[in-house]
Amino acid sequence: MKLAASAGLQNAGLLREGISYLNYVRNHSIPMYYGHAIARAEGDNEVTGAVIRKVDADWSPVPGTEQPIDVDTICVGYGFLPSIELLKTIGCELEYNEQLGGQIPTRTRLMETSVPGVYAVGDGSGVAGAPASIVEGRIAALSVAARSGALPKSRARVRVRRELRSWSAIQRFRAALDETYRIRPGIYNWMTDDTIICRCEEVTAGEIQQFVGTSRDPNYVKSLTRASMGLCQGRNCSRNVSWLVAESTGQDPAQVMSLNARPPAKPVPLGAIADPTPPPIPSDLMMSDE
Repeated sequence: MKLAASAGLQNAGLLREGISYLNYVRNHSIPMYYGHAIARAEGDNEVTGAVIRKVDADWSPVPGTEQPIDVDTICVGYGFLPSIELLKTIGCELEYNEQLGGQIPTRTRLMETSVPGVYAVGDGSGVAGAPASIVEGRIAALSVAARSGALPKSRARVRVRRELRSWSAIQRFRAALDETYRIRPGIYNWMTDDTIICRCEEVTAGEIQQFVGTSRDPNYVKSLTRASMGLCQGRNCSRNVSWLVAESTGQDPAQVMSLNARPPAKPVPLGAIADPTPPPIPSDLMMSDE
């Protein structure tokens, strides 16, 4: 709590924003169930209800605590995954940070990766929110400007120090939130054999479990089950596939090999690649003759 209070004083805007969300919920008499999680959604063609249950301190389900609720919409959120496909493709060194979404690129204080001249900022280098992304972008831009000679190094150092102070304050606030709301390991005990892990290819946990004991590499499991081969390219399921491999083989999740990134990094229309016609310049960016 001391860390949260200290971080909050240095990020008063973020703290006020969080309090406003809580006040909205209270003012609209929206019930809050702390220490609970959604066990399952119910309905055929559309959702008609949800079943919640209590979880312990590690988020493992507490037997006999299921409670049905009538709902017409269900929203869930258990964190985000950084988009590191391009960084992996060019060989940037990665490290594991559970609270930032798993594997993230190693960086210098100036946001440069292990590949010289390649900088990583924002949620692609670890999910930390918009304020951190903005500051990281400024730090990287100042570093590039100084390296290219577009900005005197002495001026760049002064501005970088100022941005690093802001970045450090944001990181302390993020660390406090991570400790308060971090995802607990018991969440993986919610899976059943029928749980769909890969929504794109409709691969269940039971199907993956048939092969996870045969290899310590999730890419092998991917090739046998097609998990993570769908449209999202594993953005929604790769973490769960890796955890199932780690659990079955007795490995630490941080030591499990990540799924290989395949180009293109994001789905694009074939015409965007094959059409040689340059795109039109937006009118607001065109030079005026005046």
